[in-house]
Amino acid sequence: MKIQPATLYGALALFVLGSATGCSASVEAQTDEPTASAQVEFATHPPQIARPDMANNGTLLVEDLCVYLKDESGKKVLPIFEVDAVRWSGDSLVYEGVSYRDGDKIRLTGSYSEKLPRDATVPPQCEQPGRFVIA
Repeated sequence: MKIQPATLYGALALFVLGSATGCSASVEAQTDEPTASAQVEFATHPPQIARPDMANNGTLLVEDLCVYLKDESGKKVLPIFEVDAVRWSGDSLVYEGVSYRDGDKIRLTGSYSEKLPRDATVPPQCEQPGRFVIA
């Protein structure tokens, strides 16, 4: 018995469609990473011409979906990054092209400030125990 090419192609198409629709089970991986609705946020300000007053060495701290810096003295401050120099990716803060995770050591240059920079954005859930504006 000779199988016609059209019959063979039709059977192959049904097999491919059947396996692509509902005939297979998928399992979603579970992760501890924040979901899209629970994204970690950080304070930012527009780029500006500024000279850093000091370097601030410390530990990156992620609490209540906010990014903080715990300086060497143990003081928690809210770093306010230049908007173009920072982003969140997966479970890391990417600052000037380098990834930092919760608990990693980080060195930031800028200055402490009592006032927010002009046009700064601070997520509403983030505490402001002290501000360190990144230059």
